[in-house]
Amino acid sequence: MTNKTTTIRVRVTPVEQSVAQSKADACGLSLSAYIRSAIDGRLQEHRIAQVTSELVDLYAWLLKEDQAESARRVLAMTYRLKGDSQ
Repeated sequence: MTNKTTTIRVRVTPVEQSVAQSKADACGLSLSAYIRSAIDGRLQEHRIAQVTSELVDLYAWLLKEDQAESARRVLAMTYRLKGDSQ
C-alpha cells in the first residue's frame, strides 16, 4: 500500500459536498476513496460493480416472482455491463 502523506484541500459548496458524499456512498466508498478512484480512473469500475450488484438482486427477485423472461433480460444486461458474453 502506498503511504498517503499529502493532503489536497478544496473548497466546495454544501450542495457539492452532499452530492459527492452521496455518490461515494452509492459506490460503497469513503469520500477519500471515491476521489482517489476518480483521480486514477477506477471510478467507473466501482460504478459498474455497484450497478451489477443491484442487477443481480433484481434478477433474484424476478426469479422469485416467477418472472423468468424479465429475469433473463436482466441477466443479459448484467453480462453486457461486465463485458462478458452470454
